[in-house]
Order: sequence, then C-alpha cells, then structure tokens
Amino acid sequence: MSYPGDTSLSNEIKERILATDPLSISGRSNYIFWLCEMGRIDEARKMAKQILEQDLWTGYRRLGVVALEYEGKIAEAVSWLLKARAEDPENTTSNGLLVEALIALGDYEEARRIDDR
Repeated sequence: MSYPGDTSLSNEIKERILATDPLSISGRSNYIFWLCEMGRIDEARKMAKQILEQDLWTGYRRLGVVALEYEGKIAEAVSWLLKARAEDPENTTSNGLLVEALIALGDYEEARRIDDR
C-alpha cells in the first residue's frame, strides 16, 4: 500500500516512464501532474524545466499549470503561459489556460482579447 508522498512508488513510476522512453515528453508531463497531486511541487517544477530543453511550448505550459493550479501563483502562471503562447499562438489549450489565469488576475480586457482570437 502506498500513501501520499510515498517516494518509493513515485520513483518506481518515474523509472518506468523513463525506461520506456527517456525522451517522452507526454510521459514526463503526466508524471509532473502526478507529482503535483502528491504535493511534490518542487520536483514537478524541476521536471517541467527539464522539458524546456526539448520542447519550449510544453515546458512553459506545464510550468504555467503548476503555478496556476497547484501553487496559486497567478501572475507567475500568466508569465509562463504568455511564453507558451509565443511558441504556439493558435494553441487553444494554452490560450484557454492563459484566459483563465488572466481572469483570476482581474485582467478581463486582456482575457477577452485573447479569447476573441
């Protein structure tokens, strides 16, 4: 049986992901969310920064989600999500997250401008 914060289980999952495909961005992205759910935000943030070396858009988006949904750091989330938007301006997923963060920040005009595109 495992409990929240159980590092043996998380290490096993990480090893399986990295053994299957060490460069798998989707596998590492999913692991980031698992770490966040386990309350291990620093590790999640570190892995998201490692993803930046391979894929800027995914790394920025993951850092934005960690800041927005798990840390409540809305201004930081906006910063990361604006970088993701610069990498892929038409991506509806990151644009939706950016609009959500801007609304939480109280910047309704900018949220509406991005949402209208």
